[in-house]
Amino acid sequence: MGRIPNSNSATYDAGPLYQNTCFLRCSRRAGCTNYDGESNVVSVTVSGPAVQIASPLTLVKDRIISNEITCSSSIERALYIDCFLDNAPGGTSGNAKYWKIISGGALREYCDGTAYFEMRVQNLVTSTYKLDVKVVLSGRTYSAPPGSPHIEGCTSSASSDWYYYTNTTGTITGVEGLAGALLSIDRKGASFQVGTNASLYANPGQFGASGWLIYNVITHPSSFKLGTECQADFNFLLSGGALTASQSTACNTICVGASTQLTANGAGGKPGYTYTWDNGLGSGQTKTVSPTTTTIYKVTITDTNGCTSSSQTTITVNPQPVLNAGQDVDICTGQSVLLTVNATNGTPPYTYNWPNPPGGTGTSKSVSPTTTTTYVVTVTDSKGCTATDNVKVTVNPNPTIVVQALVQSVLGALQDILCICMFETRPCVWNVSCICRIYCHCESKSNSSSNRK
Repeated sequence: MGRIPNSNSATYDAGPLYQNTCFLRCSRRAGCTNYDGESNVVSVTVSGPAVQIASPLTLVKDRIISNEITCSSSIERALYIDCFLDNAPGGTSGNAKYWKIISGGALREYCDGTAYFEMRVQNLVTSTYKLDVKVVLSGRTYSAPPGSPHIEGCTSSASSDWYYYTNTTGTITGVEGLAGALLSIDRKGASFQVGTNASLYANPGQFGASGWLIYNVITHPSSFKLGTECQADFNFLLSGGALTASQSTACNTICVGASTQLTANGAGGKPGYTYTWDNGLGSGQTKTVSPTTTTIYKVTITDTNGCTSSSQTTITVNPQPVLNAGQDVDICTGQSVLLTVNATNGTPPYTYNWPNPPGGTGTSKSVSPTTTTTYVVTVTDSKGCTATDNVKVTVNPNPTIVVQALVQSVLGALQDILCICMFETRPCVWNVSCICRIYCHCESKSNSSSNRK
């Protein structure tokens, strides 16, 4: 440990820090050379960024965040910071401690135990004071971590559906009247908690969340300095209801030949992030992947200070089923045929769907088409992977006969009668006896009559 040059005053500006740092402050009486007086240690923690990987495959809950209405004073709020605006005109008196959601308000939870939420909030007193909030949560657990649950306000106990996120990292950016402000946030005290009555100051019976924050002011707004070391917390309501442990892990699979999009969400540290992916994917926040085998995808985030963090997700690839609907067939008008399909590969058991005509769900279907028809069938295996095949049924018309004869009338009168009978020879198929019908229509010069043979 060495002495810091030019550090003889009561205060010391350490400048930018890129790692956690401890400072030992010593004092001595005037005229003394030994530092045998008061001393203490000051620890400075540098908050780095956090990153999580979002994908449609990994999403298990897509929630809307809304303001809680406090049970005691009916204040509408989602964020509380008690001394944040002490140096602003009007200070932090009254309801200036409270912030409500005016846009955004989405929390998405993923099967790898992470979550990400963002919202824009507005101060209840000064409407031009607005903050954009982005938070990465990780370490989801259904067992209460040390220091949790945290109970206060209108909540008397934790409900049975509560679960927790042990890590909270985020960024708050000032907007409009607070433009220029930039803060990094981390968890303080109890873990971020989610469940019925977890929005601690809302009226009982509602599903919500709460969490406590420590924040570091990276830059202040241009007009005043923000208050530091203030008490801060989230308390808000959530749509979507409970997320059980079994629901939270049932995802992250894909079928051979399919693709998905991976998006890296970063927060905390000092924004101006770069994202670097393994697997030869290069840099960028969003990537589209089409794995043919189960693959681990890893991304590393680097903030403006050079601090880094990594996250990874595993995409499990399931084999596709193969479906055989058999060879095309020929039938005669009026006949039926039994179509049978066979599925292999994939992951049994299988389910089948015959859309024309609708209603078929088995491996066989009896059909009686009146015209040539192509039947399509789809198989779905237990992993949700599908395959499709089709079979064509050609309908051949029955044979007819053509006979032309000139018949002389009998019974005392000579009359020319033209009898025309239609007949066409056509080979029978499938060793099925084709029924040939003869229809004669006889017309007389003096009158007409119909005969059927």
